[in-house]
Amino acid sequence: MSRLTRTPWFKTVCYAVIYLFSLQVVHSVTIGFPQWNVSWKFGPKEACAQEPEWLASTVDANYEDRYIQEKLAEIGPGVDAVFAFVRDEIGYESYTGSLRGARGTLWSKAGNSLDQASLLIALLRGQGIPCRYVRGTLSDGDAKGLILSMFTLPCKIVGFIPEGAELSDPANDPQLLEETKEHYWVEFDDGSGSGFKALDPTFGNAVIDQTFAPKESTFAEVPADLRHKVTIRLKAELMGNLTGLIGGGANTKTVLNETFNTVELVGKPLSVGHFVNSY
Repeated sequence: MSRLTRTPWFKTVCYAVIYLFSLQVVHSVTIGFPQWNVSWKFGPKEACAQEPEWLASTVDANYEDRYIQEKLAEIGPGVDAVFAFVRDEIGYESYTGSLRGARGTLWSKAGNSLDQASLLIALLRGQGIPCRYVRGTLSDGDAKGLILSMFTLPCKIVGFIPEGAELSDPANDPQLLEETKEHYWVEFDDGSGSGFKALDPTFGNAVIDQTFAPKESTFAEVPADLRHKVTIRLKAELMGNLTGLIGGGANTKTVLNETFNTVELVGKPLSVGHFVNSY
């Protein structure tokens, strides 16, 4: 046996076995390397041979955010734990598109279905669990139920309401219905080979693999046209010596015009600086 272990080919075989074993056991994303584009038909790594974008950290679902990491450590690992947290602790609010992202939804403890999905995806991908967004359209009945969930009962009205005054009816408000019926949830791959399973945390009575709307499309990252934008624009008044002498008004010029995704600015300071040039 000692002569066998000293042969060059034996060492090469050992190194190859160690390398293949590491690919099977160690999830490359968890140690900072890109997802391996290799599919093996044996061992525990087979479940991880997914599309790389299903594990990506995005601006909306940024699992590298320290607040997301802290919450994940607090909740604990597993699909059941993070799904129950978003479903039970994050309230529903009606608006369109991606406004708060994972961090903003976590801090607000509320968000629309897309922002709730972003938070859930960040908590899942932060554990190396492949998942994606799903888009569909709710029925009027389910949409009305979500709208009414925003109002705590019993409600108390303070003040005088004139007799015959028109009262609001949020469950039948056309704008709220349109916003709420556009619905998003999450699908994840548990590695069992049975395909993706649904997670819809927007409904308080939801269980794993339960859906409330027909699936229309899926995507790994929120499209740019669904993201709210913030534009910072600064106009400067420019007055030359000649203009000042003849009594003319100052000219204005836009010296700063930058547009950001709203989710990128959550909890971050924004500073505007300038250089002074004098003659």
